[in-house]
Amino acid sequence: MFQDYSIYPRWQWWVSGEEAVFTDACQFDESDFNYLSRRWEAAGWHYFYQHDEQGHTLVIASDSTRVQPIDAGPELRFQAEGGAREEDALSAWSATREIMPSSVALSSFNFKDPWPVWRDAPTLNQQGSTPHIESYEYTGAYGFNNAAAGYEQAKLRMEEMEAIGKFHQGEGNCRFIEPGRYFRLIDHFNHGRRGCGDPGGRDDFLILSVRHKIINNHRLHDKPEQSSYRNWLVCSRRDIPWRPGRNFNSRDTRILAPQTATVVGYSGPDSLCTDEYGRVRVQFHWDREGHHDDGSSAWIRAASAWAGAELGSAAIPRVGSEVIVQWLSGDPDRPIITGALANVRNMPAWSLPSQRALSGWRSRELAPERGNAPGGRGNHLVLDDTHERIQAQLKSDHQCSQLSLGYVTRIARTQGREDARGEGWELVTDAWGVARAARGMLITTEARRNAAGPIKGLDETAQRLNEAQQAQQHHARLAEQCGALDPEQHSDLLAALKQQNEAIAGKQAATAEHPFPELSTPQLVLASPAGIAATTAKSIHLAAQEHTVISTGANVSITANEGFFASLRKTFRVLVEKAGMKLIAVAGNIDIQALSNNIHLLAKLKITQTADQITITAKEQIVINGGGSYARFSGDGIELGTSGDFVVHAANDEFTSPKSINTQWVIPTQGGFDNEGVFLFSA
Repeated sequence: MFQDYSIYPRWQWWVSGEEAVFTDACQFDESDFNYLSRRWEAAGWHYFYQHDEQGHTLVIASDSTRVQPIDAGPELRFQAEGGAREEDALSAWSATREIMPSSVALSSFNFKDPWPVWRDAPTLNQQGSTPHIESYEYTGAYGFNNAAAGYEQAKLRMEEMEAIGKFHQGEGNCRFIEPGRYFRLIDHFNHGRRGCGDPGGRDDFLILSVRHKIINNHRLHDKPEQSSYRNWLVCSRRDIPWRPGRNFNSRDTRILAPQTATVVGYSGPDSLCTDEYGRVRVQFHWDREGHHDDGSSAWIRAASAWAGAELGSAAIPRVGSEVIVQWLSGDPDRPIITGALANVRNMPAWSLPSQRALSGWRSRELAPERGNAPGGRGNHLVLDDTHERIQAQLKSDHQCSQLSLGYVTRIARTQGREDARGEGWELVTDAWGVARAARGMLITTEARRNAAGPIKGLDETAQRLNEAQQAQQHHARLAEQCGALDPEQHSDLLAALKQQNEAIAGKQAATAEHPFPELSTPQLVLASPAGIAATTAKSIHLAAQEHTVISTGANVSITANEGFFASLRKTFRVLVEKAGMKLIAVAGNIDIQALSNNIHLLAKLKITQTADQITITAKEQIVINGGGSYARFSGDGIELGTSGDFVVHAANDEFTSPKSINTQWVIPTQGGFDNEGVFLFSA
């Protein structure tokens, strides 16, 4: 900054100690003099000028107790008017005291340690029995970083007040008086009396300001002037640190009105430049030095509508966005982003004014160099308030995956609403879809108008399942009575069915702790009052590791264009209660085989066989018994027996030589099964 004023600027830096590091140091609407004075005063530094043949040298210092004495030597005599000697001296000297606070308290807030911090410092000035007055100041955001820095700042503020708690004014003719030097006052009735010098340095005074009055012997209005020189000075004790205090030679700069700026970032294709706190960098429109990159500003916090402990809304301003910037307490060093704006380069999410009924959020895929550019893929959450056509839509352009609720209308990119597609809800994707619920799932078309009642309410479904269970029990008892069912085999199935129904309906009554007992186990329930249809162009596979139960109030129809295959490990039983049973093959044979045991046919009335030819073959013998009369066929011969008449009708009778027919017996190999099961069909 100094290099702008001279070919060879001269200054000296007498500042000791660790200097504060600024996150942001903004010079706004102020001169260089005001800016530097403001910074130095806030740090507790002072400055003065040294004069020599080469020019003027600006000296910035932090410790006023180490200044140099005046050029004539440290001692300066007090000599009242009418003194006998004409020399450099003071002719008037007085002290002024002000009542000042006895302590300073400061507070600050730092978002990196988000708890207000308070620190105070007492005065070293003895003010007698004056009231205890505390000066309290909120230093604003980042006023100090930690407790130690807060104490040092409070100490500076206290020293500012102590510096003006008592000061001295003098008048004299000493030619060597200049600010930034000190002198030792002698021969004053309170200071520097011969043999009574103050070893504590209370006779040494730091010169704060000087006003000179010089009159030469120039003739004015034909009247000669008597030459003279006088000065008036303000001093403080040298052993009291001099802190000029804020606004001593400066004024506070405040930015009270919002401004807009453009978000900038690193050089390259990335559209987001942020840190772990979601802060961004901006280029202010008035900034002529920035290069629209990450050096244009410090990190600036961005406000959101909601923020908490790893919760809230997140929308980091992207490179190129126009944002609203305000300043905490108006401090130019404390900018904060409070919003974002649309402009001709960053138009609204949907075309306006035609799509004014749409509100919501629309993001953009972070494609290289296009993360904040029109076009491309994105995600959106839309609330469509079109009259009598309201909807809500959550969509990702990846594989066109979206959930639509209400009066579903397609919303395409920036164009907004297009063709209507139906009413209700739709969950759709061009990729894969999964519905997963760890504790149970109910998919039903049973109506609950206006979403009333428990969400797991399934009274109608539970009633139908209970009726089906009762039907299963009824037919099982009938099958047992008819000998078609072994009770031990079917009891496990009925018990499992009952247990499942109780789990679905909720066996236990609702309580305060468990107000919704339905689906007490992770069941998947499909229910409809109108019907359930399932179809596929390929195959359907139903698999159960325990039981498969089918119950219907009317008919069960199975149609196959090719074959029907049933393979069971243990038992196959079919019971028809009333209307009979038919097994018909339109083409091909009907084969019934018992590979290990017997085939039993029982009819209460008749057994009728009709065919062009009936062949009965037995490997060893055939016995036909009717009413006690019988015929036995075996390899040993034919035996006929009756207790009544034996009548034979024939056109001819002929007995010739012996003859037999050889039979071919092919017994299929009996396979094994890994699991046991029962197939019971009753109607």
